[in-house]
Amino acid sequence: MTPEVFSSTKVYAINESTPLPVVVDHRFRYNTITVQPLNIVSPPAVLTKELLTEDNAVNTGTTGTITFTAAPPASYIEYAIPDSTVDLSAPAFLNLSIPIWKLYPTFNSLSGCTHLAITVTGFIS
Repeated sequence: MTPEVFSSTKVYAINESTPLPVVVDHRFRYNTITVQPLNIVSPPAVLTKELLTEDNAVNTGTTGTITFTAAPPASYIEYAIPDSTVDLSAPAFLNLSIPIWKLYPTFNSLSGCTHLAITVTGFIS
């Protein structure tokens, strides 16, 4: 049986003080969260996932952290996710085995990029 896959990417300016959440299809229990720093010279008014390209990607020299909280299905409260901080100087992806409805990022002292692409990829096996 081929697993069903879901992916949602949201692009943020690094100076956003209250970023909107990434909305996730909550049917997918197993999720991987990745953060890609971007350098976008002339950003459009509306930031879309099409900005996540190799030409815009920054692979080294970024610093700061992104911390995530989440709201599960049928909840409007944000809950802490254990070990959910991504350090941009040594990036790693996060694997979760909990259903998420909305993923909320918090940006801390980001530098070396202009934007971030946050992608949640989920699957049902």
